[in-house]
Amino acid sequence: MDSYASGAEFLNADTHDAPDCLVLDLNMPQMTGFDVQVLLARSGKSTPVIVITGDDTPEAHSRALRLGAKACLEKPVDQSTLLAAIGIAIGGVAP
Repeated sequence: MDSYASGAEFLNADTHDAPDCLVLDLNMPQMTGFDVQVLLARSGKSTPVIVITGDDTPEAHSRALRLGAKACLEKPVDQSTLLAAIGIAIGGVAP
C-alpha cells in the first residue's frame, strides 16, 4: 500500500503499476478529490476510486459517483465499511 500527501503527488509519482484501488479524500492539499478523479478519467486510467469526506453533502456524494467513484463514504469511516467498499471496487465482492 502506498500513500501520498496530495493528489498532485500521486499523479506525479513515477510508478509503473497502477494501484488496485485509490482512496481519495475530497479535501486535500493542492487539488480536491474531484480534481484527481477528473484527471484520472482524462488520462484514460480506470483505477477504481473510493471517496471519503467529512462533508458528505448530497451534491458532493452525487458528484463523486458521477465522476466514477465506486463509493462515497462519510468520515469517520468504519474500517470494515472501507474494506468492504474496496473489496467490491476491486473484485466485485465484499471481504
